[in-house]
Order: sequence, then C-alpha cells, then structure tokens
Amino acid sequence: MSKNKAKKIIVIIATIFIAIIILFFVNRKVAAVSMSPERRLEYNEINQTISELDLQRLEAERIIIETQAELEQINALKTQAETRKKNIENEFLSFIPKAHASQSFLQKIINVITGTAETTISASVFVPSEPETQEEDKLDPELLQLMIAIANHEGWENPANLVRRYNNPGAMKAVDWCEYSLLGYRNFMIFEKEDDGWQCLATALERYRDKGATIRSLIARWAPSSDGNNPTSYAYTVASKLGVPVDTKLSDLF
Repeated sequence: MSKNKAKKIIVIIATIFIAIIILFFVNRKVAAVSMSPERRLEYNEINQTISELDLQRLEAERIIIETQAELEQINALKTQAETRKKNIENEFLSFIPKAHASQSFLQKIINVITGTAETTISASVFVPSEPETQEEDKLDPELLQLMIAIANHEGWENPANLVRRYNNPGAMKAVDWCEYSLLGYRNFMIFEKEDDGWQCLATALERYRDKGATIRSLIARWAPSSDGNNPTSYAYTVASKLGVPVDTKLSDLF
C-alpha cells in the first residue's frame, strides 16, 4: 500500500471518529434539554386550552353578529310600529271636532255655581259641552268646580294642548273603568267625544272621594312628582280655586 493511500485511510477514520464524538455530545445535550413527561403533559393541556378558547371566541363573535342583526331588525320593526301608531292617532284625531264651548251652557254652569240668573262669562273659560242627561243626573256644583280647576291647570284653556286634542280634560292615563277610543302619548286616553272625557274625570274624582281622599292626597296621586310635576303647588292652586284648605276632604265638598 502506498503512503498516500494510507494517509487517506487515516484521515477518513479520524473524520468518522470525530463525527461520532460530536454526535455523542449533541445527543447528550438534546437529551438534557428535552421535556419531562410532566412538562409535556402540561404543554399539551395548554395547547388544548388555547384551541378551545379560539373556538369559544369564534362562537362569541358569531353570536355578536347575529345579535346585532337581530337588534337592528327589532329597532326597524319598532320604528315601523311607532309610525303606524302615529298615523292611526293622526287619522283618528282628524275626525274629532275641535273643542268648543257653548255660550248657553257656560251660562248655565255659572248659574249653578253662583246661584245667579245672569253672569258675565270670560271667553277664556272652558267647560264641558252640555251633556244629554236628565235633571237629576247633573253634576254637583262643587265637583264641577274641582273638575274645571283640574282641567284648566292641565292646560285645557290652550286649544293646541294635548288634553284638548285628546278630549281628555284631566290628562288621565289608561284606566279600566273609562271607555276611550285610543291610547296616545305616554298612555294618555284619547276620547272620541269631549263629554266622554269629562265624564271620565267626574267618575275618577268620585272614586277618590269614596276612598277618603283630600285635595292634597288626590293631587299627589293625580300628578306625582315622579312624572315631573309639582303636586304641592298644584294642590294649593286647586284648593285656592275652590276657596277651601288644601287638606279638605273631597267628601266635604260633594
């Protein structure tokens, strides 16, 4: 064997030997940094948790999108319903004649209240049009005074006011013992005829009288502060119109 061949063989053997040594130490290093079974289990559990959270996030995003679409649909339906309601109210109100006061009936009312035969009437006073009732069914004068005081305080003197347009002199909300045609803004009753609204007001006051109410307690329920009213001022105004103390019982009036 020539010397050159011998050298090549030695170089090859040396190279293989060095590679084996390197692989040995590399394998030992990899083995040293490899995960323990416990860490591997923890790692897999974390991966699984991340995957589950991703699924939950996607489901939540889907629900949000569907909910948003449903909310928009509900709002659209509500807007349509409110528009239809307003159209019906306007259609109904267009058939209600504007409130008017009968001069002859106003004279009769004043005569009942004052006991006089002739009285000058202010054009700014508004009372119910003459009801078609028998003599024995006429309203008590004190009750009528209370009705007028409440109606004027609620804005009955203003033809553009809601109570006039709704034929609802007491600004009363829905009750089950009065017949009304529709419910309007904030559930205020809309009466087809003016007399129906006045009759409902009279009935309501009689019911409060039968429950032992005073002017103060009546107005506290009639126009509560929770609705933005000032019941104390309201009660004193009504009592002043009647010329009686604010704690006077309704049963002492009519």
